[in-house]
Amino acid sequence: RQAAEETFAFGADISMLTQQTDKGLKFYDRKGEKKDVISILNEEGMNCVRLGMLVNPSDGVCNLSYTRNLAKKAKNNDMNIMLCLHYTDNRADIGTQLKPAAWKNYDMDALERAIKTHTSTAVRAVKVSNDKLKWVQVGYQLDEGMLWPEGRLTSDGNNVENFVRLFNAAYDAVKEVDPNIQVVLHVADLQGTSAMKL
Repeated sequence: RQAAEETFAFGADISMLTQQTDKGLKFYDRKGEKKDVISILNEEGMNCVRLGMLVNPSDGVCNLSYTRNLAKKAKNNDMNIMLCLHYTDNRADIGTQLKPAAWKNYDMDALERAIKTHTSTAVRAVKVSNDKLKWVQVGYQLDEGMLWPEGRLTSDGNNVENFVRLFNAAYDAVKEVDPNIQVVLHVADLQGTSAMKL
């Protein structure tokens, strides 16, 4: 098991953890002792967590400061981190990749600058909170692209160049902060997504 833990990432997405504990949810280990859930995950053999981050959520859940606080807790438990950047004010998925409200009227050049600046700011902030930032996931469920409509991927090949520009801008931002951080392209259903096969 120890050899596997050094090779594989055993983890969980804990993005909503603070929201849950703020509502009074409690977590217990196998012995029935109340503990911080990240400590429990660590004891059960997990060595990493994924933290989702939104641009400007109305309720503050998964914004920059919220995510940094979770990163600090993960650091206290020696956990590696995957930072998952949703480039929207609310959770992104295959069918919803809306631009943040503040970017609503941006053209492609402005979107490219915005995604690079936002990515750089987020990665730097989380890396300060936890120097075990190992992966950055650029977008979430990008089967149909990101930052619609400019970066939306369709089966007829529309906007591929725009999508590549946006993804590469975020990729470059990550590597400028730390070239050792691995960048993740996340899709939900590669086999069933014609746009990603272009």
